[in-house]
Amino acid sequence: MNIENHTHDPADEIFLGVNRGVLQVNPAASLQDITEEVCTKLSMLKAMLTITHGCGAKSFDQWSDSVRDNYLWSCATMAEEIEALSERANTLVHQNTPTS
Repeated sequence: MNIENHTHDPADEIFLGVNRGVLQVNPAASLQDITEEVCTKLSMLKAMLTITHGCGAKSFDQWSDSVRDNYLWSCATMAEEIEALSERANTLVHQNTPTS
């Protein structure tokens, strides 16, 4: 991860998870680091969602309402994290793109 010559800007702060004050993306994280994290989280989310439809749906439907709600809440939280990381990656791309 490249952390050299980075000045902290509050606009760089990205918080993840339910308790926003607990997990934070390092403002000095490189585009590559963020891209790898997005890919990892997308793979995990896709795996989690496979049980909610198709062949897995029968098992999923047998879970209690509370368990299903918490499971889908976890999926939604992960999707929000991916969105936040993607927005940060987009910002980094635009910061590093020369303008004419």
